[in-house]
Amino acid sequence: MRLTTLEDVLHDDASGLFRDQALAKLRTAEQHLRAQLRMPQIPAEHAALQRCVTACASAAQVIDTLWRRYHGFA
Repeated sequence: MRLTTLEDVLHDDASGLFRDQALAKLRTAEQHLRAQLRMPQIPAEHAALQRCVTACASAAQVIDTLWRRYHGFA
């Protein structure tokens, strides 16, 4: 049973094209966020940026894990 549209898309993505595109977008976003973290930030902004970096990494892990599970690579 799949609960979200993302799960449906990953399930139907036998070639891995959607997965690869989503992971590339997340990597790009994470790199941009890390670049911002290297610049001076007020503590609250630094913490928010760090949470966004963590969110990108977590989302990438979820996408990869689900895709592998749906396509027999788990």
